[in-house]
Amino acid sequence: MRKSFSITLIIVLLCSIVLQFGNTVRAAEVPGNVITKAWITDADGNAFKEGAMIGPWQPFRVYAEYKLPDNTVKAGDTTTMTLPIGFRTSPPETFEIKDGDNIIAKGTMYSEKPGKIVLTYTKYAEEHSGVHGSFYFNINVNGDEQSESGKIPVTLTVNGKVIPAGEVNFKKPQWVNQGL
Repeated sequence: MRKSFSITLIIVLLCSIVLQFGNTVRAAEVPGNVITKAWITDADGNAFKEGAMIGPWQPFRVYAEYKLPDNTVKAGDTTTMTLPIGFRTSPPETFEIKDGDNIIAKGTMYSEKPGKIVLTYTKYAEEHSGVHGSFYFNINVNGDEQSESGKIPVTLTVNGKVIPAGEVNFKKPQWVNQGL
């Protein structure tokens, strides 16, 4: 009796391990040119005025147009956008991309070096074709990493492709040491 119970228990454990590995779903980076265009504006969504300068850690927006490949995206798949060195993500740290009331993707900002923005797609993106649109997120110039004032190109790198978004006119603060 004890021997048959041990054998049955071993079989149940082995089956549970095999079934657990068989149901593993793996998310993947969506291939191709998901991000088709990018551009920058001030923090309110307006075009930068001629000659306008921004200071360190002053947030501004990056807009991106996207087009998902039909019948390819699965729920949990991602698109990762990497910022150039010298730029950091700026709050809010999360956002949603929607089609009406339906969430297409959830965006998460990672303030790493370099900064990253990861879009994680939902079941809606998996079940619908012709999904495209635009969204924005906030970034800023990291004053600790940018040593010079002047025009700095803003780009997004997605799947190895560099997408230009424009230039910001950066003004590094000048510190004057005055005796008391």
